[in-house]
Amino acid sequence: MSNRDILAQDALVGLDNSFIKENPVFVEGYRNIDWKDITSLNNVLKSVDDLLKIYPTPNNKIKTTVEIIFRQTLTRYPLLFGYWKKFTAIEYQFHGLEASLKTLEDATEAFPHSIDMWCDYLRVLTLNFPKETDLINKKIAKGKELIGWHFYSHPFWDLVIEYYTKNGIDVIPTYNEVVRIPLHQYAKYIGEYKKILKTKKLAAEIKKVDQLAKQNQALVGAIWPYESTLRQTYFNLTPLPEAEPQKWTKYLQYLIKNKPNKRELIESVFERSLIPCCYIESIWKMYLNWTKSLKKPQDVELLTRVLKLGQRGCRVLPDSDRDFRLSYLHYLENEYGHLEKESDLLIAKYFDQCIQDVIKIWAYKSDQIIVMQKYLRMLKRTKYGSSVDMSSKDVLSKQTEYSKYLKSSIDDFIGNKSDGNVELGKLINTTNIAVVIVELIKMTWLVLKNVLQTRKYFNAFSKNEFLKTSVEFWTMYYDFEKSTKNFVKLNRFIAELGTSIFLPTDSVNKILKDYREFYLLNSTISQYRSTVVDEIEGPNKKTASIMDPVIGTLFKADNPRWAPGSAKQRRVNKVEWYKGAQYRENGHPGISTDRPQITNTIIERTSKSFRNVAPGLPTFRNLEKINQTGSYRDYYTESLKSDPK
Repeated sequence: MSNRDILAQDALVGLDNSFIKENPVFVEGYRNIDWKDITSLNNVLKSVDDLLKIYPTPNNKIKTTVEIIFRQTLTRYPLLFGYWKKFTAIEYQFHGLEASLKTLEDATEAFPHSIDMWCDYLRVLTLNFPKETDLINKKIAKGKELIGWHFYSHPFWDLVIEYYTKNGIDVIPTYNEVVRIPLHQYAKYIGEYKKILKTKKLAAEIKKVDQLAKQNQALVGAIWPYESTLRQTYFNLTPLPEAEPQKWTKYLQYLIKNKPNKRELIESVFERSLIPCCYIESIWKMYLNWTKSLKKPQDVELLTRVLKLGQRGCRVLPDSDRDFRLSYLHYLENEYGHLEKESDLLIAKYFDQCIQDVIKIWAYKSDQIIVMQKYLRMLKRTKYGSSVDMSSKDVLSKQTEYSKYLKSSIDDFIGNKSDGNVELGKLINTTNIAVVIVELIKMTWLVLKNVLQTRKYFNAFSKNEFLKTSVEFWTMYYDFEKSTKNFVKLNRFIAELGTSIFLPTDSVNKILKDYREFYLLNSTISQYRSTVVDEIEGPNKKTASIMDPVIGTLFKADNPRWAPGSAKQRRVNKVEWYKGAQYRENGHPGISTDRPQITNTIIERTSKSFRNVAPGLPTFRNLEKINQTGSYRDYYTESLKSDPK
């Protein structure tokens, strides 16, 4: 059963109604549990203890309920070692020794750097299953790797030495290993080792041990000032004191700078720090950067360590911590394509998993857009990439396949036909689908050069509600219509901004400013007269809505909902466009003037139209009003008259 399935379970399902009525404290405690409050969790744990006192031999339904509660808690917080211990005891009570041992084994996998869990597991394993030597040796080797360099790992080493001694296994290799590690009780192991060497009369080895002892003593003395200041070395849900992460950070900075060759020690301190500081992003960043610095070209093992560490951080850190996840994704993008095929396959695998994780947890639109853009870039490189030695036909074929894949994924999502097996289909949602649609249009328009199909896509997708607020989609639509200089559609688009297309005001302002400049540079007087009006309702007659590309864009700036007057005011004869309020106001809203007009302009007329006859002198309209004072409404005086107070 996956972690998601465990967390989705209802522990109370299946319990008898009589049981629920008789145990209201237990039932209400679970139903009202606050998973982020350690006190709430402890109260539920106490209610479980009380329940098992009432039912010392519970039935299977009660057992299942208790087990679900513990699994849900430990799935969320695997570093709560006290809960693992309690769950182990309960499993022993419910199902016996093997079940409790399996729980301890699960604990060492979920919390691999816990000395308590490893010691409990190995103790139960060696005492009750001493003949399982292969398994025991395998687990001891794994324990050495994970916690052997822990400053306080002497209980683990004591247990290992005791097991080897009891079973007649030579302990000299183990002591030779321990005396090289800067443990809190390093002197004890050096003394015991020297006694064994003396009994075997290995004087030369004793001298080597003495040299190791001096080196170890110096190392322990160097790190003790840092170790002695640490106060919280365990995980808790309560906020960590601010000083604790700083202590771990200084400790790690010292080791990285002064003990760069002590890789096992540095890694051990990092892992210890991530028990109490597992939600501190800065320490995860430091750990990942240090691990990346160890990686050598084509070293698959170290690359795997980096990838797994990044994945751990992405899944453990709070959802709001973006920097670590984005830097990890950026690292994966940069590494892909520079290594051997095996490494690239690993990177692509972890990249997909990280993308899936962050898309589920990030609710902000900007984050969804960034992540989907990264995913599409990597998708194109990994599955639809091209190379210099490919023919033009093959390159075009790859781009066509990529476009078809995007289109099918979009169709599946919009039509709710996706069966969940398409990789991209699993990631698309209403927040990020605009990114996929924009990518499809870019491919169709800019790569495949299919203008007709591009327009079809714009016409089809613009009707979807989840694109009404997409800056990416409408910006591309604007650029597309600019490329065709379709001023009728552009003017209609400008008019719809803020009324049926809802973009951020900053984005609208940028479009308006750009369109005004573009229009002035590329349009003509005749185009201006024909495009400042748009046809609106009316089956038999033509009415028009003025949206002046020059003046109207100024009014809409910082006010996207602005429209040029009421519907009645906007309805003006197409020939008499100069009678509109905007034209008469001439950039001074509220003050109307009748400007003189040339009625027989020769602008944009061809010379042939004059038939070798000189054009007539200009004739004017409103010339007599050139000195007329502009008319305006005195709103201030009107307001005083209506309300003298």
